[in-house]
Amino acid sequence: MIEDLIKRYKEFKIKKGHSEEFYKYIAVQHFQKNWKLDAVNFAEMLKSSISQQENLMYNLAVNGINSVAEKEPQKTKLLFIELFDESKDLQKRLSLFQKGVDELIKSIDSKLGGHQDERTCSVYLTFRYPEKYSFYKNSYYLKYCKFIGIKDKSPGQKYVHYLDLIKEFKEKYLKDDNELWQLTNATLPENAWKDLDLNILAQDVLYVTFDIEPEPNYWVFQGNPKFYDIIGSLREGALKTWSVAAHKDKIQKGDKVILWVTGDNSGCYALCRVISDITIREDDPKEMTFYIDKNENIKSERVEIEIEQNLFDKPILKEQLTTFVEFANFKGGNQGTNFTATKEQYERIISIIQNQKSMKKYWIYSPGENAIMWNEFYDKGIMGLGWDKLGDLNNYKTKKDITIELQKLEETLSSKKNDATANYEFKNAISIGDTIIAKKGIGELIGYGVVTSDYFYDSIREHYRKCRKVEWKKNGSWKTSFNLPLKTLTDITSYPSEHPDFKYYHERLMAIMENGGESYINPKRINIPQNLILYGPPGTGKTYQLINNYIKYFTENADGKSKEICTYELVSELKWWEVITLSLYEKENAKVNELIQHPLLAEKINQSENSKPRNTVWFWLQNHTKQDCVNVNVAKRSDPQIFWKDENSVWSIDKKLTEEMLPDLVEKLEKWKNFKPENKVTKRYEMITFHQSYSYEEFIEGIRPGFDEEEELRYKIEPGIFLRIADKARKDYQNNYAIFIDEINRGNISKIFGELITLIESDKRQGGENELEVILPYSKSKFSVPSNLYIIGTMNTADRSIALIDTALRRRFCFKEMMPDSSLLNDDVQGINLQLLLSKINERIEFLLDRDHTIGHSFFMKASSRNEICTIFKNKIIPLLQEYFYNDWEKVQLVLGDNKSWGKTEEQKLVRVKKHYDLSAEKELFGSDIEDFEDEIIYEINPALEGESFDEIPAESFIHIYQKPGKANF
Repeated sequence: MIEDLIKRYKEFKIKKGHSEEFYKYIAVQHFQKNWKLDAVNFAEMLKSSISQQENLMYNLAVNGINSVAEKEPQKTKLLFIELFDESKDLQKRLSLFQKGVDELIKSIDSKLGGHQDERTCSVYLTFRYPEKYSFYKNSYYLKYCKFIGIKDKSPGQKYVHYLDLIKEFKEKYLKDDNELWQLTNATLPENAWKDLDLNILAQDVLYVTFDIEPEPNYWVFQGNPKFYDIIGSLREGALKTWSVAAHKDKIQKGDKVILWVTGDNSGCYALCRVISDITIREDDPKEMTFYIDKNENIKSERVEIEIEQNLFDKPILKEQLTTFVEFANFKGGNQGTNFTATKEQYERIISIIQNQKSMKKYWIYSPGENAIMWNEFYDKGIMGLGWDKLGDLNNYKTKKDITIELQKLEETLSSKKNDATANYEFKNAISIGDTIIAKKGIGELIGYGVVTSDYFYDSIREHYRKCRKVEWKKNGSWKTSFNLPLKTLTDITSYPSEHPDFKYYHERLMAIMENGGESYINPKRINIPQNLILYGPPGTGKTYQLINNYIKYFTENADGKSKEICTYELVSELKWWEVITLSLYEKENAKVNELIQHPLLAEKINQSENSKPRNTVWFWLQNHTKQDCVNVNVAKRSDPQIFWKDENSVWSIDKKLTEEMLPDLVEKLEKWKNFKPENKVTKRYEMITFHQSYSYEEFIEGIRPGFDEEEELRYKIEPGIFLRIADKARKDYQNNYAIFIDEINRGNISKIFGELITLIESDKRQGGENELEVILPYSKSKFSVPSNLYIIGTMNTADRSIALIDTALRRRFCFKEMMPDSSLLNDDVQGINLQLLLSKINERIEFLLDRDHTIGHSFFMKASSRNEICTIFKNKIIPLLQEYFYNDWEKVQLVLGDNKSWGKTEEQKLVRVKKHYDLSAEKELFGSDIEDFEDEIIYEINPALEGESFDEIPAESFIHIYQKPGKANF
């Protein structure tokens, strides 16, 4: 039985490889090298030591232990000493550590917990004693107990029990399995812990076989509404099983299902998951209600299903999906009930659902035949729909009711599908805040606006009585070289764009109107790679190039920021209640549904990825409502109290009080309202420096502690610098943006970029040929890298050779080498030829070491006197040579021409012998012959140079580096 488990693990490793688990072994080695109990700054040492843990511990646990270490370093240190004391009982150690951390963190904030569970403690112990302990997770511990038929232990005792099981598991099944060793431990990189005791390997076997879900299959389960009312069953929550007529040997628990309804409105009405094996059963009596033929024999082979996305009221219709390439060979609509589907088809539907939830819709709309009503609609701020004989659409419950009435009114048997859909969606699918793009025919755009009201029927109007209010933004004529949708009203929100600069079709249409036609200005393409690294030895001007030759592409002396960028920056610096204040101050009074449409509040919602923005707005409105407002039933209220709610749930603001108490905030609103681009330098880049502890959470996004408006400690998701600059670039696609990364090789690239390392490739970026999106692990939001964002870094080859750079990084970046250029230097500084000086030094370094450690010309660029050259050698060149040669002073002398055979006088040498200890001198110093020490030479830097008595350093000290003493030229 366990042999099968091992076999399954090997098959997985042969297929997937072991590299995804390297981080565990690397994290152990990293801890071993960094853990020092006697560190001066214990909190910083602890944070650094566990920084490589990635997902081994919960974020709350990491944040908790780091917080207590910062506040109470000595007490936290004592807790770790106790935890790591192997002379004491493990179970007691675990209990004392967990209790101790809880008490410490509650002394900081009584509402918080330490979260140092058995899983977290297992990481600390494995990091410290990997030869004895192993990583632990409750889920695979429980599954393993069940697998081998033993009872699991109570909380607090599980890890101790787990270690006993691991020991037995290793001895019996892993110890002598050479194939397993070759698949895993033999592939570990140099910087990883060598798992000779197999503790981490044992954990990985259980993790992979018990805790990783197998890849699901994807299916279409299809039903005909003539025989089974699927929509009604979904509406009532009664759909629990599905019959299986095909693929019986392949459908299994965990598979994903597209639930497809055939007929006039065919499409996906739900996404499901299979949660049982196939069994012969009768349907639940509740499900039988939805069978059209009650006498049908419904005893069949079936699986239980769980509805994960119920779309009965907003299905993804077939006509929506046929625009996507993934559905070119989709099998829905064929004869049958069970078909294969693809992961790409399933995920595309997920993407459409998420887009529908997270963004307002875009509609293309014809205001009457040949746009005959456009001018009137634009002037009156409305949009209207024809088919006047239908009357008020409130009289119809379903689209089918509208279809039947249209057929009756027009005395036709044709489907009237498009006409009925336009009327149904005009009333039921359009929402406040949606964008309406008006068109004339199939080749002309005439304007756009934002919907500001629900559907209403205006019986006073002569024609087009079915109406909505619209705040029209643009009115004009823009011809298109491509055909627009023919129908009167079409939801184009999820339509992909065929143009490479745009992801969605509506983005292209909006750009045409905003920029004066189809010849809109594309981002100014620049002749540099999107991903570039400047590399070379120190002092070759990499950072100089970055600042002087590349920043100019992302800096502009022009009209300043766009209003979209101004809005983004204003909102990002304000708290929720402040944005609500500005929005209500401008609107003066509004219901919450109207208030959240304000551009500032809409931007705040967009930035926050808040799943329940209305609740948040309600909370802050009530929190800052005046105390005597009887329509708000909240006891605790905060200052400033400026809001008011009337009996009809209409909110207003005391503008005078706001102006008195919050003048700076009001001033920001006025500046935003009266926005005018200023003639000033516009900066479209960010500059950072990577270092060894720089993390994904700082670069992309992470959970960080902070205080809310009530000064309570909260952990919240915050975007990192890369996400922020990417958001700016996406909102300003006509301009190029950049992130400059100095010392890019000093960071752990795979750790910092995470899943985004693939997305930065040109073809994988937004609008690229193979565009990719990922779901970010913290915010769960979708992200892709915009095509107008450049990533430019510098790399010092003295720190790490380019040959040692991560393959993923090398493959995705272009590399531009920058080597020392002595021709840029002065050839006569008080008789010293800096060109020859640098060339000779570098020739010697390359001989003794390699070209990656040569010295850059920028060290000498500003040298204009002998004294300045002395300063450069004292403070920069000699310390750098010490580092290069690990204080091998003999080699430093060789580089500087200070070796005995070169011929400099003692006065001219920059590095010289201080004392030579032969055997007699050694005995004189210590009284005996010291073992392993023979003919020791002690070096020193020329005391005149060290003491900055530069007048005593002759020019020959430098001339004779490149010119051998006694020769006119060398």
